[in-house]
Amino acid sequence: MKKRFSFIGVTDVSDSREVEEFLGTFKNFWPENEVYKLQIGPMTNPLIIAGVGGSEWDDIWPKPERLAELFLSDEKLFNTVHYANPNSNDNFLNDLLAITYYGGENLHGIQLDMVWPSIEVLRMYREKNPHIKIILQVGNDSLKQVFDKKETLVDHLRLYEALIDYVLLDMSMGRGIAMNPDLLAQHISLIQDSFPGLGVAVAGGLGPDTAELAYPLLERFKGLSVDAQRKLHRDEDLRKPLDIGSVNMYIIKNLNFILDNS
Repeated sequence: MKKRFSFIGVTDVSDSREVEEFLGTFKNFWPENEVYKLQIGPMTNPLIIAGVGGSEWDDIWPKPERLAELFLSDEKLFNTVHYANPNSNDNFLNDLLAITYYGGENLHGIQLDMVWPSIEVLRMYREKNPHIKIILQVGNDSLKQVFDKKETLVDHLRLYEALIDYVLLDMSMGRGIAMNPDLLAQHISLIQDSFPGLGVAVAGGLGPDTAELAYPLLERFKGLSVDAQRKLHRDEDLRKPLDIGSVNMYIIKNLNFILDNS
């Protein structure tokens, strides 16, 4: 069985000073925590990696050469690049290799915000980089493809089981739409029963004022990970910086609930 840990994810980190602030909150609130890590998750996409321009996020997401400076060396951190490429596997392997290069020695993982990425490319990448953990995002588009083929989520995940470390169930995909805990619970149960070696994370409308959405799931499924994005930004606008107070409160509320129910 794969050795894994759980995490509380903060997406869209773009400054090392933010990392220091959030890590300080994480450590100060629960210094003896050995179960959970703080996931630091800058975003990128193929156009930004290639440096050719044309991405709507060019001036917002960090340039590839800045990724390594975001990834501090600390055992409490899970440094992860979120790779957004929902429509294509073009240049997928080269992008993964570039992320690994630019992420530097403190890169721990890559999250694939894609619809069922190439299994062959993942296999080639993992052969050369077995130390990098892979998180596979499963959203509405991924589920639609599965159900259109008259398959089940478990059937499709079985193809990826040996190539990934976590499954992120995210029906919001950065839009701040509140999760449906009852629906997610069905998926989590199936995944955990079928793939005990895989970690599971959930996302969807989580933030400082909505962290409670995930509480029923965190209570029922010990070791579940959570991730948040839009509601951590100022005015919930992805084009504005992260709101430091909102992120800190989101971290504290999750740690508090996990600690009280561990």
